[in-house]
Amino acid sequence: MTKRNLGFATNVFGPSRQDKMLTANVEPIREELLAAFGPQISSRPEVLDRLVTYAKIFDVEAEDLHAKWEAYTLTPAAQKSDDDLTLPTLAHLDELQSVLLRKQEAEKHQALLGTSDSLLNVKEVNPFVEGTMFTSDSLQSLLDDKGADILGSFRTPGKARRKIVPKDATALSGSGAGPHPAKKYPSQPVGATMPKTPASSGRFDKTLNVGNSPASARFYGASPSTPSGRDSIPLSPRGPSPNAIKFADRLNKAKKEETLNDHVPMVASSPEDPVRCEISLVPGQQTSGYRYMYEKLMEKGDYLDERIDQFAELIVEAIRETLPEETRNDFQLQHPGVPNQDPIITVGRVCCDSLVENAKLNEQSILLESSRAMGAGCRVKLNLNEIPGFTMFPGQIIGAEGMNSSGRLLNVSKLYQPPHPPKATSTPSQIVNFYSEEGTVSKRPVNVFIANGPYTLDDSLNYEPFEEFVTQISKEAPDVVILQGPFVDASHPMIAQGDLDVDIDELFRVQISSRLERIIQARKHRSTKVVLIPSTRDACSEWVSFPQPSLAAGLTDQESRERRRVLGIPGEVMLFPNPVQFTINETVFACCSTDILWQMCAEEVARVPKQQQGSNDANGISNHKITRLFQHMLSQGSFYPLFPPALDDACLDLSRSKALELQATPDVLIAGSRLQYTARKVNGCVCINPGLLVKGRGGGTFAKMCIWPLDLDGIKTLVKEKTTDSMDVDGEDEEDIAIAHAVEERCRVEIQRI
Repeated sequence: MTKRNLGFATNVFGPSRQDKMLTANVEPIREELLAAFGPQISSRPEVLDRLVTYAKIFDVEAEDLHAKWEAYTLTPAAQKSDDDLTLPTLAHLDELQSVLLRKQEAEKHQALLGTSDSLLNVKEVNPFVEGTMFTSDSLQSLLDDKGADILGSFRTPGKARRKIVPKDATALSGSGAGPHPAKKYPSQPVGATMPKTPASSGRFDKTLNVGNSPASARFYGASPSTPSGRDSIPLSPRGPSPNAIKFADRLNKAKKEETLNDHVPMVASSPEDPVRCEISLVPGQQTSGYRYMYEKLMEKGDYLDERIDQFAELIVEAIRETLPEETRNDFQLQHPGVPNQDPIITVGRVCCDSLVENAKLNEQSILLESSRAMGAGCRVKLNLNEIPGFTMFPGQIIGAEGMNSSGRLLNVSKLYQPPHPPKATSTPSQIVNFYSEEGTVSKRPVNVFIANGPYTLDDSLNYEPFEEFVTQISKEAPDVVILQGPFVDASHPMIAQGDLDVDIDELFRVQISSRLERIIQARKHRSTKVVLIPSTRDACSEWVSFPQPSLAAGLTDQESRERRRVLGIPGEVMLFPNPVQFTINETVFACCSTDILWQMCAEEVARVPKQQQGSNDANGISNHKITRLFQHMLSQGSFYPLFPPALDDACLDLSRSKALELQATPDVLIAGSRLQYTARKVNGCVCINPGLLVKGRGGGTFAKMCIWPLDLDGIKTLVKEKTTDSMDVDGEDEEDIAIAHAVEERCRVEIQRI
């Protein structure tokens, strides 16, 4: 009997029809993959071939495949290895293939079973625990003295938004900063116990002291019997966590991942003779606390309507500048829903035609919603087949030109993007005041460190990566350090599961505030300026709404001062809201810790024309996705242009919408995101995503920025020439001259691994 070969045999009759189909049209897919993953992927041809195969088999676009790869790099499976996740390897792609297969099978299974509410999806509850069924006798045994200790061990993990209350008020004894005396933070005398419920028994009235409990030793670095260990922050005597050991032995320590303007030198600050550095808030920021969840539906609708009309005026002005003078005044926008045999131009908000929750925008589901004044709020579908390239997301306000002969479908022939806000400028006297002419101080740069949370590993609350970051700050002593939350992440596995017996405020005070003191003392003379920007995921923040007040905000000044004392934040630290616009000397910064880039990336639909591949022009469509997302933020003039907002991250409060608007095109736009770290020039603005300082179970990245001063001699010469020429015309004053900051040409940005 001959043995049959059950393996994959070679086809002696040549390639099959299926093989021919898979090899057809490979080059367009290859070009799209090179555009999505970057040209460096060509150095690994076997990886590129595998990606082409995935794109054909799983029927996914190149950008979607790149998004799935970025999402995979954040999973625990990818973080287990010490490999560089900048480019995928064949081993990584094998894991990614498993993810794609599971998703494909899940979709098929969902289609067979129906929705999640189907009776077929109900899980059977197992009444047995370790093989024993609870009866009335066994339950009664848990209530007597013999089983009281067993019953006391049963508890439900709590998910506190701000903090997890300890079992006893003595957990706060000896901390030097107690909780609020106000109603929100009831004060307790040292050593007092929490009030008992009437059903409590003396057997369960064991006093819990944070300094002596074994669980607190993980956070304070002391032995279980030494309450004085909170003065220092060494590792726990139990030993570091597995991820902390891998983090300490990482191979890519302090590796430079990306550089912007590598021709500009990076010169470290001088701790003995620091540069003058003034930080001030731009007016109109949400600095004080407020009562959220009070916005009215009518007010929200009015804001959305007014925003369409506001952008319509900007687009009309831009269009009129391109028209002949005799026809400029006659130009008007048209109702998008009225049948018309002639081309029309209208303005509206992009939205999806599906009412299903979590429905994604695609080329066939794009609607344009007009304002009440322009089109009575009607929605019309857009046909974009004649457009060579576009990029859209829900909430984007655009102008569209085309024909709508039926009143239901607008065949678009041209799209109009709103102009960017005007760039930030300064007067000559302001520039001179920032840079003194005495000595060489005015010729030295300002160094800024930028980091985005979280700051601790997934299986530890010892904040080892943040300790490494503080150590590097102490060595280099930059002029400014910008720290964006979350500082105590509410989604951290140990905090979300209630796996700690200490107060969240105490955790912040010991692990964050104590290290802030070290950052401030990094210099001998003038201290390093520290800016703290909270996150809606901060467990130590009272506000989960967006825009979000500062970390220690309160409804009154007294509450703010008390909250700051409870958190132990040094007085030199500047607490800014989220988002925030502020200036460092003349340079305008705009920062946001909410991951708007990730949320827009999930909702954006784009078609990039091949002739614009690699273009970073503000009017073009860049093939770099993060660059396009930064362009959306600038053109829409908002920190959060997405609408409706993401349900899982942003509690958008439109009653405070003024704090979300960009008052001008900033010199530096910082948007921390879990997407790929990057530093780009977009329409004269330096856009930075420093990445996350901690990515799951391993270390992440941060940004270093070196900003050189303006040429004072050149400014004086320019002012002298302009004032001399203008005096003969209209007598222009020196203070009427606007000096562009041109930060994108005189700064260097480095993305570096922790």
